[in-house]
Amino acid sequence: CLSQMTSKLDCSCLKQSLYYCWDLEVDSNFVPRAVDGEVAQFQLWDPTVLMEDIQNGNRLRPAMRLVVADFLIRHGCITPDNEPDYTSIQSAMHQERILLWRPS
Repeated sequence: CLSQMTSKLDCSCLKQSLYYCWDLEVDSNFVPRAVDGEVAQFQLWDPTVLMEDIQNGNRLRPAMRLVVADFLIRHGCITPDNEPDYTSIQSAMHQERILLWRPS
């Protein structure tokens, strides 16, 4: 489970999001189709392009950067050897959920 805290630019509207991720392996000839209106198209990106975009790009939404970073870590593309902040990133991605109230 991945954890992400976001807010508006003025620091209002604090929101904690949790993302449950899994990998779906498909045949190398699989071609996804955009049919539900969520996306216009799918693109196959090389891990190097993904790493560059999560570090410096703006094509991915913040939540997708989190999911892509998790994928790249789990598949050995981002490691303690090539990312000096590896431990901090891992820790930040898996923080406990903040409870702002206690349900009765």
